[in-house]
Amino acid sequence: MDTRLKRSTAFYPQINGQIEVVIRTIVQLLRGYCSKHPKSWDEYLEYIQHSYNRVIHYSIYNSPYETYFGYLPPSPFDYMLDQ
Repeated sequence: MDTRLKRSTAFYPQINGQIEVVIRTIVQLLRGYCSKHPKSWDEYLEYIQHSYNRVIHYSIYNSPYETYFGYLPPSPFDYMLDQ
């Protein structure tokens, strides 16, 4: 099969191009959420994670959450509609 293992570290993530795209996307999302309070970026990570895992990625034609679990995670709007 001629496969090769390429190891990457936190200091050199350029080996895997997909990781670069994910990091770039998450940085852009964090900049949007934290534009007024940039020092509190860690408080927004759970919102970023939920948003990133819920959006449909064109490489797999599903969201990452849906690919792994088989269904989309509920959004806050889903809970509002139940009341």
